[in-house]
Amino acid sequence: MTTRPTDSAAPTTTGARLLVDALDANGVTRAFCVPGESYLAVLDELYDVKDRIETIVCRHEAAAANMAERVFDRLAIWTRLDDEALSADIVAAGAPKPTRVDLERARKLFARVIETPGGLKIQTIHAFCERVLHLFPFEANVPAGFRPLDEREAARLRELSQAETFAGAEGELAEAIARVAESAGAEGFDALIAETARLGERLTVHGTADEFAGKLAERLGLGPGEDEASVAQEMRAGGGGPDVWRTWAKALNQGSTNDQKIGAVLLGAAATQDKQ
Repeated sequence: MTTRPTDSAAPTTTGARLLVDALDANGVTRAFCVPGESYLAVLDELYDVKDRIETIVCRHEAAAANMAERVFDRLAIWTRLDDEALSADIVAAGAPKPTRVDLERARKLFARVIETPGGLKIQTIHAFCERVLHLFPFEANVPAGFRPLDEREAARLRELSQAETFAGAEGELAEAIARVAESAGAEGFDALIAETARLGERLTVHGTADEFAGKLAERLGLGPGEDEASVAQEMRAGGGGPDVWRTWAKALNQGSTNDQKIGAVLLGAAATQDKQ
């Protein structure tokens, strides 16, 4: 590990500086991090070696932009604070008590950010990957000059793809789609399809549709040949039958409001059973 030489004109050595010096000495060229206000000292030191170490924030664009704005606002406030207030704010950020040289350096950070072309650069992991793909499109087998889809475009493309697939479905696929749509309902169908698409690769490890159905039946404790109709029949037969349900309903109707609701359900079940 190497440290920068210290003298009367240089700031004191801090933990943040030692960390960045260690990264630099070990040949680190990119630092992936999830920083916040408590890490301003580290960000400050990374800025000093920006020509050798690129800071990449592993957050989505909105959070990265928010962090950049908060750092920018914090540095702007530092330009207006007196020595005592600035020293207290630096200590509150997690750095040791600053010297007078440190205070002067802190006040100049805001001007340095403004003078930097493009301002304070905070990049997400996604933006970094996009940059790499743009630099090496042929090696990555992507079209040169590509543009990532935004969320709205991606959602629209998924809708069109699903509509085309469903419209051309035939045979067993068409029957399966119809059954899922009926079971999930209008509100739950899109959410179910989206979740299935998200878990696509995980679902493929279960094999074919029949193999998946067999594993699911085993997980649910269903025996060979058991289906929804047979399970419902078993539940009705094992529950005592319509006459017993009416007896229970009569007793429940003498109880609380919730008891009466359960009794009404039992009477409905008895009437349904009578019609079958």
